[in-house]
Amino acid sequence: MDRAWIRERNFSSLSITDLLDAREAYHVHLAHLDNVFATAIGRYLIRRNDAEATNPEGKRSHSDVPRTLKNTVVRKWSWPCVLVFVDQWAKRSAFAKAPDTMVPRYLYLPDGRVIPTCVVEASRSEPPPSDVPPPIFPSDLMGGGYPALQEVQGQRRMSSMGCLVTDGDQTYMLTNRHVAGEAGRKVHSVVAGRRQPVGESAGRELGKRPFAEVYKGWPGSRVMLNIDAGLVRLDDVSHWTAQVYGVGQLGPIKDLHVDSFSLDLIDCPVRAFGAAGGPLEGQIQALFFRYKSVGGVDYVSDFLIGPRQGRPGVGTRPGDSGTVWFDDIAVKVEDGAVDRAPAFRPFALQWGGQTLSSPGGGDGADYALASCLSTICRELDVDIISDWNVGHPETWGPVGHFKVGALACELVSDSWLKKLFMLNQRNIGHTDSDLVVPGKLKHPSGSFVPLADVADFVWRNIRQIDDNNHFADIDHEAGGNAGEFSGRCWN
Repeated sequence: MDRAWIRERNFSSLSITDLLDAREAYHVHLAHLDNVFATAIGRYLIRRNDAEATNPEGKRSHSDVPRTLKNTVVRKWSWPCVLVFVDQWAKRSAFAKAPDTMVPRYLYLPDGRVIPTCVVEASRSEPPPSDVPPPIFPSDLMGGGYPALQEVQGQRRMSSMGCLVTDGDQTYMLTNRHVAGEAGRKVHSVVAGRRQPVGESAGRELGKRPFAEVYKGWPGSRVMLNIDAGLVRLDDVSHWTAQVYGVGQLGPIKDLHVDSFSLDLIDCPVRAFGAAGGPLEGQIQALFFRYKSVGGVDYVSDFLIGPRQGRPGVGTRPGDSGTVWFDDIAVKVEDGAVDRAPAFRPFALQWGGQTLSSPGGGDGADYALASCLSTICRELDVDIISDWNVGHPETWGPVGHFKVGALACELVSDSWLKKLFMLNQRNIGHTDSDLVVPGKLKHPSGSFVPLADVADFVWRNIRQIDDNNHFADIDHEAGGNAGEFSGRCWN
């Protein structure tokens, strides 16, 4: 065979079906290689130092330098490929005596199709401990992103609410199957530090399904898709909004199926808000990520969401299961009567996470595993609600002002200076324990106002230049109207 001709192959026309066919055909071979722990489909990862990273005509590198998730990029000219994750990189010379243990560069199908592989070194590890405090949810109008709390077998569990959905009769909160649990299980949330019931599991759920049944026409006879979706029937929908905390109003769902899935999704920026991790940002790293293989069956996730270039991780933490992920490209919400804020299109429901480490990379980066939202809606026969109790402004408000002032005192690095700030913390802002006490943020005329909100509660009333200060519309229950105050400040 003419090897020179093989080197000139152009794989840019390969489809998702081609890649899935190749992985299916080489399932047994790849699963039995000792150092292979996962596979996926996506685009070829190019080392940043390789000539191809800046020039599509650059000479293709055959370097022995390990290819990792941190030292690579995806370019427009990156080939479609089968991604093969190994826990130990080996030089070509190491396979001289055992060539059959090496991941093949190309996967050859009986009909003549040839699909390239991209070997990536990574290792699974435990997520590093995080000292980041969980978000505070001050509003009693709940929505996606709020925590879902349960007590199971004597243990308390926390996960995330996804978004509102309906079957035309009742309204539900979409979350994970392992969050909702069996029918009738009570689900609670936390609002302003108080635990309160929100509903119970409806018993409508999706677990693991045969891949070829969910995506009809695609190969996958030995593949199970982990969907992990469930519904919580809400007690009182008047206490809920279709907006997702930290994200805002939902745009149209991204309708992904066998005819619309595309490798163009790779590297797309995405965002979410988890009840444990808070604001999450990342990009789609790979599709149909095989995270384990047991009994001759591969278990896959629709999406592997990784950190954006230059970021240490996505930011997800245990407790973010049930979070809805969005395309991080805002779309305009059409409303002739109101000038609405841009919305974001939902596309996936997170059900798990994985920490992947690169050699010499220090702590591992966190990755999110998520299911396709349009598949979930189809299989559960529900529609996403995007217009219930919406249009609420995302204002900073008194809780934000007080919180950031008090929290800043805790972040001072110099020990002596930190001691000074901590001794004056309650003079600067309110702590978390203050924020959950009803009426604590009310400041009658002449009362002491912490420094973080002197500008809004004091100066705007006694200095004409400040009468249009930026938070004139604060929550009446939290702190009253700013015009009511004429307090004093400390020096």
